[in-house]
Amino acid sequence: MSTSRPASKLLYRAIRLIKGLGHGSIFVLLALPLVTFSSCSGVFAQASGYRALTGVHFPGSTFQQDQPVDFGPDWWVAVIMLVAVAGVVFACWGGFKGATAGLGVALLGLGALVAAVMFFSAVQSSAGAGSGALWISVVFVCSIFLDLLWIAWRSWHEVWRKRKAQWPDRGDWFAAGLVATFFLVQVGGLLSVLVILLLSHPSVV
Repeated sequence: MSTSRPASKLLYRAIRLIKGLGHGSIFVLLALPLVTFSSCSGVFAQASGYRALTGVHFPGSTFQQDQPVDFGPDWWVAVIMLVAVAGVVFACWGGFKGATAGLGVALLGLGALVAAVMFFSAVQSSAGAGSGALWISVVFVCSIFLDLLWIAWRSWHEVWRKRKAQWPDRGDWFAAGLVATFFLVQVGGLLSVLVILLLSHPSVV
């Protein structure tokens, strides 16, 4: 499969820029609450991503049991940070290979994010994702969406450009376009749900 770039660079450069800025913003979002502990009366404790990485201590009055609780270090946060760096690198790399690698990195980041929050819920059932975790998930889902958009656009561009060629010469591009377009629709729906969830809960934003 040829990996020569299309003549138009506008969409290509926009995707690289947005992805790079998005992954870089994760280091800012980790300063927001990564995990929140809540009950019917509301949030009673929370911890940022950086606190989770170094370990979190809560006094005995925080939870129902009258004894202090210690968590951490949550090494999954370090994985999220490594994924963010890799995301910036692959955004700078660009191209079909950069988009494919970035897609895998963003999926890994989502898995690490879930594991980072579940690190607390394994001990406290009241633990849930905080605003920082939700925004980081939006960054990763956006990155996946943009990578799929680039792969789909690039694949259909090659199929159209080689429309007079025999099918074996453009079959790989056609298959990549179909797969990327299918998952693009699914991820677009998930991204819409995340945005609606954030906008419908002003306290989270």
